[in-house]
Amino acid sequence: MVKEMAPDPPRRIARLSCDSILPTEERAILERATRTCPVAETLRGRVEMTFVLRYE
Repeated sequence: MVKEMAPDPPRRIARLSCDSILPTEERAILERATRTCPVAETLRGRVEMTFVLRYE
């Protein structure tokens, strides 16, 4: 997970990005969790979020 702060005051998070390699057998559970996460729902529209989920 990478957090990037906004350059202008007030101090705040501007962007969150995540690039993860995950086990294939957990794919459905993990993808559902990323779509329904209450934190993501709260931040949607306020913070740019990029999630890349790769499976092995």
